[in-house]
Parts: sequence; structure tokens; C-alpha cells
Amino acid sequence: MKYLKLYEEFVSSDTPVNYKKGEFEIKELFRIFAKMQDKLPKEIDRSIFDMSDERLGEPEEFERHIDPKFESEQRTTQELLDMKEYTLKINGEKVPVDSEKYKPFIKFCQELFNKGQLVQASRQDIEKIAQDSNSIDRGDFSEFLKDVNLIKKLQTSYDKAYGEISKHGLNLHQTGLFDKFPELKDDIQKAQHYDYYKNTWNILDKQIKEGQVSASSVLEIDGKMYLVGGNRRMAFYIGSGINPKIWKIKLWNT
Repeated sequence: MKYLKLYEEFVSSDTPVNYKKGEFEIKELFRIFAKMQDKLPKEIDRSIFDMSDERLGEPEEFERHIDPKFESEQRTTQELLDMKEYTLKINGEKVPVDSEKYKPFIKFCQELFNKGQLVQASRQDIEKIAQDSNSIDRGDFSEFLKDVNLIKKLQTSYDKAYGEISKHGLNLHQTGLFDKFPELKDDIQKAQHYDYYKNTWNILDKQIKEGQVSASSVLEIDGKMYLVGGNRRMAFYIGSGINPKIWKIKLWNT
């Protein structure tokens, strides 16, 4: 595995990993506070979190927000705030809505995020983040805590499944693969799982070479620590035996 091999070589040297401030992604905080609306200031309009079957409360524009952005199609916080309308999916259709009621939430989260600090995480911290995050369905990376060899197992299935499927001119994301290759069903599932992680790990590989890695972000509320962003990075660190620095945000009294 290219990136894991590189990382093992890297951490065995005297060169430290240089972490930088985490990346602010409004969708991540939106999804946490949708489940913890009572923790928000009273001036935040709770109707923005309407997640009924007919209406998806999260604006589509949130998906492409990241600050600082590194690709042209992404949006900074200011670009998001400058928009007059956002897009919701209501009854399966895209509907424009006034952006104004979302902006106090965005500004609140921006201020909260910017008050974070880089903190060295211990193994105990990582386990706590995994446990607390799992309580709100945000702890996917915890599976790597349960099996230290999971990355290598997933890669083995990826190499096997992709190697066979590609012979037929197919890829892992095409429909009907289980019917075409029933004997590879388990390996295909693991390969698809691996594929979800590997692009981020390749980016990490590049960032490590260049000297800086954006820290995974964690939000502390009432002593609980929830992963805000960086699930795949956390999986990488666990698989590489690393206790990383995190961008730790603490919610003040609201």
C-alpha cells in the first residue's frame, strides 16, 4: 500500500508531522447541531433543521463549502454568506429558499470553529472521540480501532476484486456487480469500502510529503467529543499507529 508504506517510513524518521488548523465545513456542524439543537443560542432559527421525509433541511450549497478552499468549485464562508438563495430538496424537487435565516447559524459556527486549538490527542482521546461520535452516528473510523489490520484486509480485497472486475472493463461503482460476480460479493463490498477511504489517504500522502496536514476537527460539548470532520484521516492515523493532533473546538455556554 503506497501511502501506508510511505507513512511507516516517514514516522520512523526524525521528521515530525506538521499539523495545521482544521478545515471549516459547515455541513459537518450542521449535521451535529441538527441532533443537538438545544445546545445552540436562542437566536438560531431551529426551522433550518427540518429533516422531514418531504424536506431535506440541509442546503445543497453546504456540501461544497470548505474554508480555506483548495478547488475552484468549492465555496468559502464569505461566498456562502454572500448568496441570496440556497437550494433545498422538497418533495424530491429542488426549491430555492431565502438564505437569511441560515446565516446566523453559519456565523455562529464560523466563530466557534475559529476559536479552536491544535491539541495533541492520546490513544485514550481517540477512543473517547470514537465512542462519543458513535452515539450520534459519526464514528465510522472506530472500526479501525477494533481491528488494527483492517486497512490491509480491505486493500487485499480491493486488489482481488478490482483486478478481476477490470478485466471485464467494469469498475467498482457499477450496478449489478454482485449478480455478475457472486463469488466476489464479500471482496467487492470490502473493495468499495476501501475505495471510499483511499483517495483521501492518497491526498494525505501528498500533504505529508509537502510538510503539512490539516487536522481532524473535534467539537467538545458537555465533556463529550464529537468528530466534526476528518473521518478518513482518523482511520489513516489509527491504521498507521499514530496519535495525531486534532483541531479541538469547545462549545461555550449558550
